[in-house]
Amino acid sequence: NCRKRSKHIAFYSVECKDSCGEIFVDLQNHSYLQKKPGGEPEQQELTYASLQEAISVPWKNLPKKTTKLYYAMRVLESYELSEGREPGETTLSDLPAVLAQRKDMCDRMSLSESQIPTALLERLLAAGKKEHPPVCAILGGILGQQEVIKSISCKGDPIKNFFYYDAADGKGIMEDIPPTPVEQFA
Repeated sequence: NCRKRSKHIAFYSVECKDSCGEIFVDLQNHSYLQKKPGGEPEQQELTYASLQEAISVPWKNLPKKTTKLYYAMRVLESYELSEGREPGETTLSDLPAVLAQRKDMCDRMSLSESQIPTALLERLLAAGKKEHPPVCAILGGILGQQEVIKSISCKGDPIKNFFYYDAADGKGIMEDIPPTPVEQFA
């Protein structure tokens, strides 16, 4: 809906499941200044994919190093959508059906199921609607104290377009998942 407006509107989405979280950023067409060590700032331009474009990219077109959290979140979203459930309504009792969804999606997308570990899906399902406050604080801090300020000030490299955080290893990972050109679907 933000893209249908005549005025440029940034779109941010945050989802927190257990000790993991995902931020999605869509700044549409964004210009900003990038600092260069010892030099003048340079004007940079970024074109963002919409959320629908970013989650519709065939998995075989993604880099091999794409974080497992990206795939796990897509499997859970797909399962919740197919079952008519709200985010967080899926629980550990749904694991067999979620694993069947993982197999189906991996088969269709030419991806090994090992890219979406069962243990990760179990952890995400075990959370239900529970969120870990420290993870929420980390994601909220990144979004509010860094990304929104970067967007408004047009200074500094913004997230393009996903950011994942997993408290299990304490790492944050940016994933730029550009839309697949139409001719690749032909």
